Amino acid sequence: MAELLSSGRTEPGAFRRRFRPRPRRRRVDFRTLATGVALFIAVAWTIVFGAGVLLR
Repeated sequence: MAELLSSGRTEPGAFRRRFRPRPRRRRVDFRTLATGVALFIAVAWTIVFGAGVLLR
């Protein structure tokens, strides 16, 4: 019955799992960067030309 009431913090290794250092930051993936830049350009293009059509 006590197992059902415990929060799980009494497990061996719970302290280590909770306070693990963050993993190293991964290097920038150029495919992801290129996709982000392309999406930014597409949105900017749409906003600029969309505003131009509406203001005409």
